Amino acid sequence: MERLNLLINNFETLNKELKIVSTQLKKENKEFYNSIVENSTNYIAVIQEGKFVFINSKGLQLLRCTSSADIIGKNILDTIHADYQYIVIDRLATTSSLPVTPVHLKNVRFDKTFFDTESNLIPFVYNKKPATLIISRNITPDLEYNTALQIEEKLRADILNSFKEVIAFYSINHNIIWLNDAGKKQLNIKDDSYVGELCHNVWFNNNKPCMNCPVVSRVFVPTERIVTLNDNRIWMVRHTPLFDDNGTLTGFVEYRSDITEKENTKNELERSHARQIRAEIANSFGHIESDLTTGLQIWSHGAYNIFGHSYSENQTSHKENFVKYIHHEDSEQVKQLLQLTYNGKKNFDFIFRIIDANDREKTVRGIGEVRIDTVTKNKKFFGVLQDITHISNLEKQIFDERQKYKMLAENAPLGLILTQNNKPVYINKTTMSWLDLKSLSDFEKVGFVGLFHPNDRKIAEELSLKLKENDVPSPLVKKLRILNNDGSIRYIRLDLVNNSINNQKYIQTVLIDITSDVLKEKKQKQVAADALYMNQKNTILSEIESVLIKTLDDKKFSKNQKDFKKIFDIINSYKQLDKDWKMLIANFEEVHPDFFSKLKKMHPMLSSNDIKHCACIKMNFETKEIARFFNIKASSVQIGRVRLKKKMNLSDSIDLRSYILSF
Repeated sequence: MERLNLLINNFETLNKELKIVSTQLKKENKEFYNSIVENSTNYIAVIQEGKFVFINSKGLQLLRCTSSADIIGKNILDTIHADYQYIVIDRLATTSSLPVTPVHLKNVRFDKTFFDTESNLIPFVYNKKPATLIISRNITPDLEYNTALQIEEKLRADILNSFKEVIAFYSINHNIIWLNDAGKKQLNIKDDSYVGELCHNVWFNNNKPCMNCPVVSRVFVPTERIVTLNDNRIWMVRHTPLFDDNGTLTGFVEYRSDITEKENTKNELERSHARQIRAEIANSFGHIESDLTTGLQIWSHGAYNIFGHSYSENQTSHKENFVKYIHHEDSEQVKQLLQLTYNGKKNFDFIFRIIDANDREKTVRGIGEVRIDTVTKNKKFFGVLQDITHISNLEKQIFDERQKYKMLAENAPLGLILTQNNKPVYINKTTMSWLDLKSLSDFEKVGFVGLFHPNDRKIAEELSLKLKENDVPSPLVKKLRILNNDGSIRYIRLDLVNNSINNQKYIQTVLIDITSDVLKEKKQKQVAADALYMNQKNTILSEIESVLIKTLDDKKFSKNQKDFKKIFDIINSYKQLDKDWKMLIANFEEVHPDFFSKLKKMHPMLSSNDIKHCACIKMNFETKEIARFFNIKASSVQIGRVRLKKKMNLSDSIDLRSYILSF
């Protein structure tokens, strides 16, 4: 429609100019002729009996004549392409003075190249003789620009037609403007008969718009919703508004994906979102055509958008070279590559940054080549640009995330080794520090087996075979010892598991330092052993003391009371029950530092014997061991546990041992 309006406006302008020219030629006003005809931007000529009798400067320029003498007297058909001569013959035979519509002609220059014009051929009187006045406008740039637009539109259509999802363009009046192949397939149509039809009529056979239709509500932001159609298929439908350069809403893009399979709904939504991004990428293409002889540049609508300029239908060229927008850090490299392209040494394919007209930095991919124009014979650079700023930002974000995870792995408080066919490809800093290694080559010298304590190397050799096979059928977990660089022993838990990075298979070995846990466990066992030893020692000494007291009752030994007193003193000095308990408590708290404080806080009514009983349970004593510790029967220990549970107010469902071990 806009193209038709443009043609009508051009036609009216030409008709006005025609009237002015006709009037002034009749008056033979030379001054007006010079200002209007000679200086006109249109090609103006007068034909009598099929031959040129007059031509203006613009006509000479377009036909590439050196002077009017080269063309005056020549047949008009000599300057018209053979396929278009019938139009000229028909118009030259017309005698009607009524306004005529302009025609498209392909003209032949003197150098046998071609150019296209939009021409008016009107009956005329020149020097009192019948003639035909020709007023032509050069439309070659328009046609070349339209060709570029067609290439761009085809590229966009090919991308959108490759989707399995339905993509449709609607006007603000609900009319379908365009539909991709998936949409046509769903509607079972092959042609464009749907164009101009109401979307709700075509899709649902409804006379009224759908409920919550964004076209009705004029939603100015993208919307997404799940809908169920008449055939019980479930669809994810996304509507994206379209605006012109003035910010006026002009229509909507509908993106529709079938997500009927409920178990795949989430994955389908993710794929749909990714394809939506691809659809948006399709709209980020721009075309540039640059005449290397004249410097004339033709930019497509997309190119204007990329460089941050507004666009109007009347624009077919741009005075500024796109090179001026290239970021100063990339400018020299792009210019060198362009020069190689201009010289025919390679095609242009490069990613670079630009600063657009609004001072925004963008990342652009350019693909282009140099060809000889068939009309002008000039070298021309044909390029396609794509705004990949969002892709570049995403790649940077992914790179930053990878770097972050690499730093985490590098400085993690655990060891990490990646091997491929038993050869190390990565070792983090923690592992290097533990083993006093400087590089991967140091690791290769020591070898995997050589990392471990001599007593654990048999197990290490078995693991090494898995590394050589480069396969661990199921994750392996082992507890081993390694020798630190200072000769001390470090206890580790070693986890071997398969890993894949960039489609490459590796064995990932994780070394977790469990030295503190092992030492704590050893200390706990030592504390338990010490407790039992103290208990047994005091029990034996008490039994000896009891026997001696009974012996003293015998009159035979009454004379030796002083000697017996010395023996009792020695026994009492070794018993020291309170001191033994305090030492035991000190060792116990090294292993379980908060046990007593938590226990007393939760259960303040416990006696000292109750707390000792709880400590024995925490040290994992069996019933018989607790009985020996308190010098009581096992049955008394069981009764003591029942009383202890009541004091702690624990329900029958709670196991006393599990409860105390949790502290």
